[in-house]
Amino acid sequence: MASFAGAGAERRSNSETWGQGHRFGLLNTGDGRFTWYATANLPAGHTDDPAGRKAELLRRFGNWHAPVAQVIEQTPEAAILKNGAYDLPRLRRWGRGRVTLLGDAAHPCTPNLGQGGCMALEDALTLAKCCAIDRPIEESLRRYETLRQRRTYQIQLRSRLLGSLGQWEDDVLVSARHWLTRTLPARWLERELSAVYAYQT
Repeated sequence: MASFAGAGAERRSNSETWGQGHRFGLLNTGDGRFTWYATANLPAGHTDDPAGRKAELLRRFGNWHAPVAQVIEQTPEAAILKNGAYDLPRLRRWGRGRVTLLGDAAHPCTPNLGQGGCMALEDALTLAKCCAIDRPIEESLRRYETLRQRRTYQIQLRSRLLGSLGQWEDDVLVSARHWLTRTLPARWLERELSAVYAYQT
C-alpha cells in the first residue's frame, strides 16, 4: 500500500502493465492510496536481494512508465510482501457423504483474474440454494458440486492462461503478444470479460 498523488496514477481506474517476464498492477483504493503488485519469473526458493525487496523491485521496474517506480519508492520496506504463485491440478471430487469443499479448498486458482474470493462467494450462494431445497443433505452437496465444477474449472484455466501469457519472456512471443492485444476487437475482449465477471448463480 502506498500514498501517491503524482502523475500517471488515475484516480478512478486500475491498471496492469506487461513486460518480458514481469507485470505490474496498480489498484486505486481511494483517498490517494494505492495497492500494487509486481510479478517476476523466479526459481523456487529465490532469496531476497541483500539490499532489500524494494531495491530489487526498483532494479527490475525502475525504468517502467510513471508512476511504477514512484509508487514502489513510497511504499515502506516492511509493507512489501513476497509470495509465490502456484497452481494445483483439478480436483475430480470435492466431497463424500455429508462433507464437501468450497473456495480455494475445492478449486485453488492463480490470482490472475482476481477471482479467488469471488469463486468462494459464488460457491457459498450455490450451496445455500441447494441446501434450501427439501432433499437429503448428501444429495444437496452433490448437486452443489455438479453445478459449480464446470464454472470453477473454466476460471482456473482462464487464470492460468492469462498468467502464462503475461509472463512470457521470449522476444518473438512477446512481440506476437503485443501485436495480438493491439489487434483483437474490443467486442471479443468484452465478451471474454463478461464470461468471467457477469456470471449469476
